[in-house]
Amino acid sequence: MIFSDTKESYNAEARRILDLLKRDFRLPDGALCLEKVGDQTSPHHIFPDLGDFLPFFLYFGEESFIDEQISLFKKTLMDGVLISEFPSFGFSSLAKSYEYSDLLFGLFDYNSFKNNSESTELLLKSAKTAIKIFRFDGRIKSFWFSKLKIGLPIMDTRDGTFVEFYVDMYKVTGDERYIQVAHNIYDNLISSSFYKQNRLFATFDGPIWVRFLFLILKIRKHMEANICKNNTNSLFGMFSLYSLTKDKKILQTIEQTVDSIKEKAIVGGGVSGVYSKVNSTSVASLTASFAMIDFLCDLYNEVGQNKYLELAEGIANYWIELQGTTGLFPFSGSVKDSFFDSETDMTVALLKLYELTSKVEYKEAADKCFNGIMQYHSTRDFVLAVNIDTGEVINTAQRTKFLALFLKLLILKIEILDGKKIYEDKRLWSLLKDR
Repeated sequence: MIFSDTKESYNAEARRILDLLKRDFRLPDGALCLEKVGDQTSPHHIFPDLGDFLPFFLYFGEESFIDEQISLFKKTLMDGVLISEFPSFGFSSLAKSYEYSDLLFGLFDYNSFKNNSESTELLLKSAKTAIKIFRFDGRIKSFWFSKLKIGLPIMDTRDGTFVEFYVDMYKVTGDERYIQVAHNIYDNLISSSFYKQNRLFATFDGPIWVRFLFLILKIRKHMEANICKNNTNSLFGMFSLYSLTKDKKILQTIEQTVDSIKEKAIVGGGVSGVYSKVNSTSVASLTASFAMIDFLCDLYNEVGQNKYLELAEGIANYWIELQGTTGLFPFSGSVKDSFFDSETDMTVALLKLYELTSKVEYKEAADKCFNGIMQYHSTRDFVLAVNIDTGEVINTAQRTKFLALFLKLLILKIEILDGKKIYEDKRLWSLLKDR
């Protein structure tokens, strides 16, 4: 099956996805739900992932639907705070910084689109609430226990994402507090003992007594580094801060982190999902790999050093060798399962690489993957996983945000037909972000 390369075809597929989500992925109150498995709809809403669907709905003209979702979002807040529907560390009633990252980016995009007093007030209030409860202006506490109104002294290093968010806030408001907060988050990240020793960000960090408690409880998260999100999001955050300030020390931190990933987390050519000081067993992860390709392309475009483009090509070439008969990529270097969302992002990363190198093999691999998505995921309403050689369905779950995120690939296809280039169009580049 070769999907027709026309704007009409891409718009029709986008419309089908939007209609599917609006019809079948809703809670009784009208909010989008987290996922569906068969006929069973998750009881949980998707507001922590607001940024993963809002900009794409708006691109395709769904303003009234998004306005409705924002109204429903406001009703979920408790004293202005989004409380997680899921416990962590045995605690419920937590606000979690990670659940605020895509939320705040979504509110930022919403305000950019609406640009009225109500959307601006919501964005500013939410941005300041996050600073307050997670102590982004001090020693970061990524989990806030709402019942006692106290923070747990644990830092989730995915908070590197907020460096980028508060840089964006500074750019649009000119408020110096936001750039100070961005610098403070950066300082928290690089001051940890794990980072100083390994030039990677541990999954969790905290004071020495917290790390000791983790050892007693046999929690190893402070002794290992998730490459995707914890390190790649932090790299994107630092990149945003460097792009604004041109601070050479920040660029040096970025460079040494990339070097450390190259040294410690490359497996056969792909990027490992986890680097661990206590467990040397690792396998290449498509999710970590596409995120690094994505970042390395952006870094090369900014600083012009060929070594970053060459590293991105090496990672891409590893996965192209593993590309299945269907055109889809395996979720890791040791399985034959696809993973729908990572197929989307890998396709985007390959198209970025093609734009920078003009090497046709990257476009061909991207096209093969896109056609594989359309034939083996789209025709089953975007099931989570299929066999990359046979197309047999492996996991029937349908994740709401993954369907919405596929819209960004359709947007890219449409924009390319309009003659747009990712690195010449800031709006398009921003829409393609995966954080």
